Amino acid sequence: MKKEDKPCPACESQEEVEFLYMGMGYCNDHMVCMSVGYNLDYAVKKAMQFEIASGGKAKFESVNEVRIGDTEKFGSWSREAVRGYIKSFLHNEYLD
Repeated sequence: MKKEDKPCPACESQEEVEFLYMGMGYCNDHMVCMSVGYNLDYAVKKAMQFEIASGGKAKFESVNEVRIGDTEKFGSWSREAVRGYIKSFLHNEYLD
C-alpha cells in the first residue's frame, strides 16, 4: 500500500478533534506560527524544533488554542506556562 493510500490516523480516530494548538513566536520581529498540532505537547515540541533549527533567528513565545472553524484564539499559554513541556522535549531530544 502506497503512503497516499493509507487512511489518515486522525480520520480513523473515534474522537472528534475540536481544537488546534499553534506554537507562536517571533522571527525577524514578526509574530509567526511555528507549529500546529492536535495537542499541546506536539505543538510545543515542533515549535522548539523550529527554534533550534533556526539557529536563534526564531524564538518560541506562546501556544494559542483555536477552536476549529473559528478565527480567534480560544486560549493561550506563555512560554513560561508550558515550560514543563519544553523541559520534557529537551530531555527526550538531547539526553536519551
